[in-house]
Amino acid sequence: MAAAQVQAMVSVAEALHRIAAALEDKGDGEGGPPARPARRRADAPGKPAFARPK
Repeated sequence: MAAAQVQAMVSVAEALHRIAAALEDKGDGEGGPPARPARRRADAPGKPAFARPK
């Protein structure tokens, strides 16, 4: 069982490596926009504080 899990992790690592290489070749490896916008901080000036549900 452990050998199968190790092989699965190796396969995932290889796939991620191929994806990273493809993105670098495409030119999207650095300097792109974030995947999703940053969350607003509740204590930031001028920003509303979001209430937690009770």
